[in-house]
Amino acid sequence: SGFDFMTREVQAIQRDDAQNPAMLWVQEGAAAWDRADGNANRSCASCHGAASEASSRMKGVATRYPAFDAAVQRPITLAQRINACRVDHQQATALAPESQELLALESFVAMQSRGMAIAPPRDPRLVPFRERGEKLYKDGKFEEAAAAFQESYDESADPKALMMLARIQRDNGELLKARATYQQ
Repeated sequence: SGFDFMTREVQAIQRDDAQNPAMLWVQEGAAAWDRADGNANRSCASCHGAASEASSRMKGVATRYPAFDAAVQRPITLAQRINACRVDHQQATALAPESQELLALESFVAMQSRGMAIAPPRDPRLVPFRERGEKLYKDGKFEEAAAAFQESYDESADPKALMMLARIQRDNGELLKARATYQQ
């Protein structure tokens, strides 16, 4: 998250929920969690319980992503899972990647796992995806790896994919490109 690279003053703000501006996203996410949407007129709370109960019901969920989704036969992010639930259970349209409501819902769900280590499942179905990316990168096939990370970012708006793309650009000597990618 970059927390270790922040100044002590910024770390103090991050630790204080009353001062941390990210908590506004969490509050907005809690409201969206309880708000019914779509043709089914259901909310996230319809399946997972009210936002006030989420800390016990959703604890640890965010730590398990990315995860393999059998329906699409590939790994998905937490944001993609939220959108899948919206489409399948609420009969609502998927939220745009990086949209305010999707980021708020994702922040709210992630907050329930605060302090827990990220631990994606050791699902054997994830292995080929992980190995492919690692192999491309280790083999110095930066162009192919960059294309794979760009594709991943285009599909999911996953900031980790964007960071890896910028890292590849940096390692490939494309410093201006890397800087522009980091700033997205």
